[in-house]
Amino acid sequence: MGGSSIRAGIFAGTLFGYGTGIIAGALIPLTNQYGFDPLSAGLITATALLGALLGALFAGPVADRVGRLNALSIGAVLFGIGSVLSAITLFGIMPLLITGRLIVGLGIGFVSAVAPMYLSEVAPAARRGLGVGLYQSLVASSMVVAYLVGFALQGSENGWRVMFALGLVLALGQLLCNRAGLESPVYLRAQGELEHAEGNTRALGLELESISAGQASRPWSAFLHRPGRHFLILAATLAGAQILTGINVLLYYAPTMFINAGITDSSGAFVAVIIIGVVNAIGTFIGLAVIERFNRRTLLVVGAAGMTLSMAGVALIAAFGAATSLATVMVGLLMAFVLFFEISIGPVAWLMISELMPAELRGKGVSFAVMVNWALNTALTLGALSLISGLGLGVTFAIFATFNLALLAFAVFALPETRGRRLDDVHAELGWVSGPEAMAEAQSRGGQPRQ
Repeated sequence: MGGSSIRAGIFAGTLFGYGTGIIAGALIPLTNQYGFDPLSAGLITATALLGALLGALFAGPVADRVGRLNALSIGAVLFGIGSVLSAITLFGIMPLLITGRLIVGLGIGFVSAVAPMYLSEVAPAARRGLGVGLYQSLVASSMVVAYLVGFALQGSENGWRVMFALGLVLALGQLLCNRAGLESPVYLRAQGELEHAEGNTRALGLELESISAGQASRPWSAFLHRPGRHFLILAATLAGAQILTGINVLLYYAPTMFINAGITDSSGAFVAVIIIGVVNAIGTFIGLAVIERFNRRTLLVVGAAGMTLSMAGVALIAAFGAATSLATVMVGLLMAFVLFFEISIGPVAWLMISELMPAELRGKGVSFAVMVNWALNTALTLGALSLISGLGLGVTFAIFATFNLALLAFAVFALPETRGRRLDDVHAELGWVSGPEAMAEAQSRGGQPRQ
């Protein structure tokens, strides 16, 4: 049953990856068939990201109320409904298509917030990294599948409908996985279901975190003071740093950047997307091999250093107008950047966001951190091309190099290590206290644990 539970969390990565990746292939035939202008195409893309932002914000509190598996099921249902609405759009009716993509985004937001949280609670300490690493691998692999599906159906007049409709299959697969999984013992114990929690704890081979029976999740006000505020800053910084590395700008706009830099023409644009997606997927499997062999902070330091150097190299090449003559070097640096991302902040951010949150704060804290991730993703998606156009490729990549250097400093000086440790030990080290004594003290402090 432990394997079935981990499978339920991991499978959510297919919804995340396919849902965000399929729009790249669907926009081309949609635009050809209905003559969408760039503003309409951008709106269709950004709507799903906005939906993900909103879904992530509400997912944690919902998971605290109805359970982790039920929250994953809500995400899957939303994803399926949105996929069907997108597929049945007639005559290019923008409101229906946008509504469908918004609902798909809500589903993606739910699973992107709940799946890593659920995996951190149902996987033994020695396997937490592997579980979230597999989740990240499925995100990347599903993006590649989405690109390939889009490429294969480019010649079909209504191929975009099939692209969207396939999301329903993934949603049904998620629901089936959820039926076979076990609810998180952390959630059950917080609801006072002690026997159920202990049974699931034994079945999953876990050591139950120290959350007292019947102790509900803390209110949002718990994040206004230390140590709750500290946990939130650490988690939100990790979530935001994942986007500020520049990874999504590269994944979304690599063809445009290559064309503008003179590296390839439009005929090679789609091939460039697939190549980058494949390298991204390969990187996730390398990440699987190292995520439980090395400390989280070590991976972040190595990855951030590699991403900084890669981005700095691209910035220098672009700034001196050598992108055409040094095209192979530039592409190689970008591939190195993707690989360094996937062995470090790619999986580690999703993993540590959940690990750093005490059980009583996890639902709301993870939701907020993932919302920050999607907010920055949306902002960069909407503004990246304008940024590149206004500042140039060299300056843009220099900015990303600076963000990666800041991530390096953050990993060295601010993050605690969580690999292989009991999560309540990590939280206690940072000043958090769980249990009846903390509850009594929290009441006297208006919801705050001991500082």
